[in-house]
Amino acid sequence: MSSSFVDALASAQAQLYRYGGTFLIVAGDLGGIFNLIMFLQPSLRWNPCSAYFLAYAGSNLIYINFSMILTSLREGFHVDPSVQSLGFCRLRVYMYYVFTVLPTTLLIMVTIDRTFISLLTYRNIREMNRHIMPVVNEQPTSVEHRMKVKDQQLIVMLLSQVLVTIVCIIPFTGYRMYSQITQNQPKAAVRQSIESFVQASSVFVNYIPACINFYVYTWTTRTFRNQVKRVLIKLFQC
Repeated sequence: MSSSFVDALASAQAQLYRYGGTFLIVAGDLGGIFNLIMFLQPSLRWNPCSAYFLAYAGSNLIYINFSMILTSLREGFHVDPSVQSLGFCRLRVYMYYVFTVLPTTLLIMVTIDRTFISLLTYRNIREMNRHIMPVVNEQPTSVEHRMKVKDQQLIVMLLSQVLVTIVCIIPFTGYRMYSQITQNQPKAAVRQSIESFVQASSVFVNYIPACINFYVYTWTTRTFRNQVKRVLIKLFQC
């Protein structure tokens, strides 16, 4: 019974990366390429926040096509190119840690940037209101209104991605904590298999934010969605 259960877990783990991993890699590559195209468009490029999104998209593409592909090959197809070369093994470890940390760091940086600028703007407006007489019936121009709307929607995109990242990193963080707490405990074969499956699953979930951010942006914000439509129309008209 325990042997068949262990085999079933090993098979499920392989299937997860063989099919789920392949799907995420393809979806992530397509979405990442579209992200680069979108944030290079003049309508989005003007915002300082877009530079972070552009760097975030680029680092995620490298993360997907290096770390995730190698992990999927190892877990799903039992192929590990790093065992053939010590140099490649070291490069894999280095790239894994750099591009695991870099996208999250960029996300933190853009969050701090948006928060700081928003607070600074609010403070400046309050200071101006204390010294300047209000102008009756003053209305913002259409250009100012569009810029404000786009800025707000970029913030919505940011918050949505932060939420997705937090949700997806919780299983991996929880497993790492459990692993550290129980590392010196004796474990039966079944327990080791369960832990291996949970670890592989948590790593898989941890890859999801890098692969779906384009779809999160498209779903959550009208500005980004409309820009995607315009780009697709141009592509099909060529």
